[in-house]
Amino acid sequence: MTDSLFAHLALTFGSHPENLATEALGYILRTSPGARAGVADLLRDVGCSVPDELRWVNQVGGEDGARPDLVGLDGGGKQAVLMEAKFWAGLTDKQPLVYLERVSPGGALVVVGPAGRSTLLWAELRKRLVEARKAMEERPISSHAANVGVVDGKLMVLVSWRALMAAALIRAEGDGEAAIAADIAQLQGLCDRMDSEAFIPVTGEELTDHRFRRIVEFCDIVDTVTGRLVEDGLASTKGFKATSGKGHYLRYMRLNGVVGASLLCDVRKWMKFGSTPMWLTIHGPNWKPTAEVEHLLAPLALELPRRLFTTADGLPTVPIFVAVGKERHEVEQHAIEQVVHVAKRLAGLVAPPATDAGEPAVPDPQATE
Repeated sequence: MTDSLFAHLALTFGSHPENLATEALGYILRTSPGARAGVADLLRDVGCSVPDELRWVNQVGGEDGARPDLVGLDGGGKQAVLMEAKFWAGLTDKQPLVYLERVSPGGALVVVGPAGRSTLLWAELRKRLVEARKAMEERPISSHAANVGVVDGKLMVLVSWRALMAAALIRAEGDGEAAIAADIAQLQGLCDRMDSEAFIPVTGEELTDHRFRRIVEFCDIVDTVTGRLVEDGLASTKGFKATSGKGHYLRYMRLNGVVGASLLCDVRKWMKFGSTPMWLTIHGPNWKPTAEVEHLLAPLALELPRRLFTTADGLPTVPIFVAVGKERHEVEQHAIEQVVHVAKRLAGLVAPPATDAGEPAVPDPQATE
């Protein structure tokens, strides 16, 4: 990982490093023919139809209320490429749908983000398209570690800061733009820092933001959902206690009275796999992964948004999505319905035969991140 003076200053004095990075990227693209050509080459490599020369402008507003970070205008002034730069901020309510509507026919929406966040970002982008009943054809891309999809004849691309900066730097250096190459290296230092696991300085805004209360509320919802499942006879928690640890709170249970499972609020899974804090991990009838469980749950991996992931120790885990814009009782009911859906898929499993050793020990939840 590289670092830079710009990275140090941006993280020390800037409460929104994304805004500083976006402004710096816009400056580089406006002043450097080499950087513009490098970014255009990268976009063409992933399937974008990019004009030979784009004029890049920061923060272009419109009647739709959207304000993309960067817009690439073609010779006729049409918005051929909309670029949205992310570090760790969430998507706005206008992304990606309103942005895709604004892109001119044949154009592209390009989302730039940390490589470590690509799985989460792409999952959220796809989820929003599914919710809006928009079809997307995904295109396999081997280069640049990019994700590419086609929506209504327009491209939606997710590419890493690292790939974008590398493309700009190679062409700038090749064209002898030493000063711009140094500027790109400065911005690259900030992007590398944001893409790493290094500690990012805390801002006053973070400490006064009341969204942290949601974590406690999600833990309460885990309790409520577990209680409702027990009341309805779909789960048993006999012999199990609530468990908590670094970044998680969970309730062990037996679904259908047979299948070992845990319902949890897990911040690490939220960061790693997708845009929900709640998860249902299936441990199996004997608290160990089985081929039968994997077979019964396999169709969930093909759903959009994806409904099946695997933990570090090989356990299938299902995201329990949170209903947006709903009252708490509706959020709880939506979560219950998702757990019931999984339980029905596992209804054919039977309890393993009893042994003198008794039931295997419940696994350590910290090992299932």
